[in-house]
Parts: sequence; C-alpha cells; structure tokens
Amino acid sequence: MAATFTLIASTTIPSATAAYTFNSIPNTYTDLKLVWSVKASTSCDGSITFNGVTSGYNYRSIFDVSQTSGAADTYGGNVTTSCVVQYFNTNVFNAGGMYITNYASATQKSIWTDSTRPNLTNNADFSIVPMSHNWNNTATISSLTFTLNSANMTSDSQLSLYGIKNS
Repeated sequence: MAATFTLIASTTIPSATAAYTFNSIPNTYTDLKLVWSVKASTSCDGSITFNGVTSGYNYRSIFDVSQTSGAADTYGGNVTTSCVVQYFNTNVFNAGGMYITNYASATQKSIWTDSTRPNLTNNADFSIVPMSHNWNNTATISSLTFTLNSANMTSDSQLSLYGIKNS
C-alpha cells in the first residue's frame, strides 16, 4: 500500500516560546507524522502531550549512540506526564520526528520518535536518539503540544505536522 503525506500545519516559531500546540487535528488520516528542527535557548529535554492529557505515557529508549565511540545505552520506563523527547542542545538546530500510528483509533497509541543530538564540543560526534512510546488512552488525538521543558524554542525553529493515508 502506498502512503500519502498531507501537510496539516506548519509553523516557524515567530518569537521565543517554550511550547507550540497543533489544534483541531482532523481524524481523516491513518497516522500522523510530526517533524521538527528546533533550536533551544538552553540545553534541555522536550516533551509531547496529546489533547492536553498528562497521564498514561510510557517509553523505551536507546540513546547516546555515538558516531565516534559507538556506545549505546538503553533507558526507559513509565513516564506519566508526556512523551519524552531527548535532548536539545543550546543554540544549534536539533532535528527529529515522531510517527503516531492509528491516532484516531479507540485503542492505545503506538508512537516512534527519533532525533539527533549534536555534540557542541566535537563537531565530528553526534548522537542518535530513537524512542518507542505508548499512550494508554482511547481518545482520538485532536491536539498535540510540543514543549521544551526548561528552555524556549528560538524564533527560527520549525514544526510541521503531516497526516498520512494508507491507500
């Protein structure tokens, strides 16, 4: 089956802000894909919540997969308030994405995120941070909030949300 991506909404952050919300997400797609290119004012983690709900999230992560050392660690567990997005270094663009399967179904939601983490002291090194999430909620996702937990996104950060139809 071929998948078709349709841009639902996209924004370039107009002024420094900690959070941005995509509201009124239509329930006419099979899956959702969020893509970001975010620069943080201070290094921090990020988070994503659905429909303003701050419970029922858990995750598993493989992080610090270093280009130069090849080191990998596994981390994860129950996080009750959001989908964790690791890690945003200060004053450099951090790229990533989130794929949400069956977001309109009446079952729990399976979610995949991946992001890059540039190393500010060694331009030849960076980390890749893949994460698997689960949202134990049966509601259709109608809003999505992307938040930097202890910093602001700078005004040149970009977020885009796509709807995906499997045909």
